[in-house]
Amino acid sequence: MSQPSTPSERILVVPGDQLPVTAAKIDHETIFRENEQYYSTVVGLFEQRQNRANVVRLFGPYTPKVGDVVVGIIIDEVLLGWKVDINAARPALLPFTNVPSRSKLSIGDVIVAEVADYGVSRGVVLNMREKRARTGRRKTRRRQTKKTRTKGRRLGRVTRGFLVAIQPSKLPRLIGRGGSMISAIKRGLNRDIIVGENGYLVLRTESLRKRQIFERIIRIIEAQAHTTGLTERVIKLLSESLSSFSLEHSSGESATGRGSGGASR
Repeated sequence: MSQPSTPSERILVVPGDQLPVTAAKIDHETIFRENEQYYSTVVGLFEQRQNRANVVRLFGPYTPKVGDVVVGIIIDEVLLGWKVDINAARPALLPFTNVPSRSKLSIGDVIVAEVADYGVSRGVVLNMREKRARTGRRKTRRRQTKKTRTKGRRLGRVTRGFLVAIQPSKLPRLIGRGGSMISAIKRGLNRDIIVGENGYLVLRTESLRKRQIFERIIRIIEAQAHTTGLTERVIKLLSESLSSFSLEHSSGESATGRGSGGASR
């Protein structure tokens, strides 16, 4: 395997490939160390940035982590709470005790919730109650990055918009470095986007045409996540699509079709 010529160059790797790690820190979920050598645990793109080495996954389902903010779909009511589709191997449980008393939920609703607990045997437990922010504690860079992703996403029921899914392993490419890609898409569409850590997204609009553009962008990101210059191509596509559709005064604007104002799938 050839080493990267620059710190930002990426290398396509598969599980078991030896990695030319020179960074002081590694992502232990995608890289393991054995006999002073480093190896990949996943199929993805090896990179080293800001003294940290990791492999950006190209495939794979959503793996829940405590603290993740996810977008979910209520699919059933059980004895202790709601069963929620979070794009994982099995549904999560949202206990009635973790739902604010003011929230009235029903099957089919789209919600934003936090992963409160996770275990192989007990599965994923969600929480929809807002927590007070703690002060006086030092935040790691990873927490700051996640805060950038989740900023502005309040927990609760989603009252409007379209639900769109992206492969969870491609979510970092949608976000972009420092949030560059998702910020450009939001500006271009002039709409807010709720980004779940599980790959479920909500485009906050009632425009069917903007939904079509957004879905097309998502499919391109999924297909070309391993390529360079993707952000520039997406921005160009966004500009061309908006110009051709003349969205601001389009007659194609329509409601989501839910009388209660919920997110549409």
